[in-house]
Order: sequence, then structure tokens, then C-alpha cells
Amino acid sequence: MSHWTTRLINELRREKGWTQFELAIESDVPRQTIQNVELGESTPSVEIVDKLLGAMGYELEALKMDTNDEH
Repeated sequence: MSHWTTRLINELRREKGWTQFELAIESDVPRQTIQNVELGESTPSVEIVDKLLGAMGYELEALKMDTNDEH
């Protein structure tokens, strides 16, 4: 996953008005993992990104299609 993905996760979470803790509860991903991803200290797996996006009401496949349409 790219820097774009980590920035997107942070922006979507903030748009929902959620803390990292709230996202952790909703996504079943540890808060420390979310923090590391948002800070760019770790690269999330596709499974983690899918869980995070799904908890916020987005589908990974839909986002992949949107970014492919831009090129």
C-alpha cells in the first residue's frame, strides 16, 4: 500500500469524526496499528486496509477502481 492509502485512511477517519480508538473498535484492528499506519511507520496489509475502510463504510475494490480511472 502506498503513502496515498495511509493518508486516505487518516482523512476518512477524521471526516467521520472518529478517534483512532473508535476506528479500532469498529474495525477490530488494534489502535496502535492504526496509529503506526497513519504515521507512516508501518505499511498495512490489504486485509488491514480492507477492515479499516469497511468499518468506515467504504469498499477497497471501489476505491481501487476510482484511482484507476484517474490515470
